[in-house]
Amino acid sequence: MIADAPNQPRIRSQTVDQSPDFGRFAPSWAVASAILPHRRNYYGLGRPEVPRFLAALYRAKRRPIAITCAGKTDGGGAQVHAVLSVQAFCKAFGIPYVHTPFRLMEHASSLAEVRRWEDSFNLGNGYRRAEDEGLAIVPAADFARTRLRWGERCVVAIEHCHGFTDRYPHALTLVRDEFRRAFNFEPESPARNDAFSIAVHVRRGDVTAQDFPGRYTTTELIFKRVDRLLKLCKSDRPVAVTLYSEGPASQFEPLRQLGCEIACDGDPIDTLRQMARADIIVTAKSSFSYVAGLLTHGLVIYEPFWHPKQPSWVSLDDWQAVETAIKARLPFA
Repeated sequence: MIADAPNQPRIRSQTVDQSPDFGRFAPSWAVASAILPHRRNYYGLGRPEVPRFLAALYRAKRRPIAITCAGKTDGGGAQVHAVLSVQAFCKAFGIPYVHTPFRLMEHASSLAEVRRWEDSFNLGNGYRRAEDEGLAIVPAADFARTRLRWGERCVVAIEHCHGFTDRYPHALTLVRDEFRRAFNFEPESPARNDAFSIAVHVRRGDVTAQDFPGRYTTTELIFKRVDRLLKLCKSDRPVAVTLYSEGPASQFEPLRQLGCEIACDGDPIDTLRQMARADIIVTAKSSFSYVAGLLTHGLVIYEPFWHPKQPSWVSLDDWQAVETAIKARLPFA
């Protein structure tokens, strides 16, 4: 077993429900209307109460016309992940989803780059646009705390529904196939000739051990993981490991000596596509590689963080499961 280095923060456990009965997520309307809007930290980031309130509202047939995902300004991977969470929530409860294109995006150098994310992922494919409904677009928090709006025809804008998809990670499978089609993802073509390909994502750039320790994984620990994977994947086929990250490639010199190709500061959309085409993806504590994992048809080896893994993924804290998955799913000569 590879132990985490001493400075690796512990990830708090998530309450995950694998039941297909999403209805348990929605409380009765009496509870939703009388209690949830008055809870402390009701509108806190990542908390489930806003989507729980909206689910109860629809079950009580006191519904707005549709829901859209809007208001986020963080990175592209996080915004794609957020839209997928809202689309999955709407699918689970039969709520109409209308699309709002990306407006602002951290790390995007221009509006043209933001539009490229919108055009490449095409998450509005098959959906009406929120602005075309001709109705008021009301932030979810304002809607929930304003009783006069509860029966109003409007579009409710919510930043994400991670409170739902973190409890029911498998709900994202409701939208995974249409996500792959919209992105026009082609799973074939190995990364390098006939090599067995492994893509490793590492968060760097604005993520450091000092500023964001909860997102940071040491190079030493990554080296140990990749070294172990290479030993598990030994066969007559060559193995090609590509490490995708940000910043100077020199920070990963030990991995280069291990035989890894180091790909830093590449185009993010192309990087995501290349990662998703690999036979194995090793994710980081990041929505960027989480999204690549949703796209891929390969094996996803998941680094635990606050968004729980998909049911078909295997976790880096269970190397026996990793070894079993590699032996069972991947063809070796």
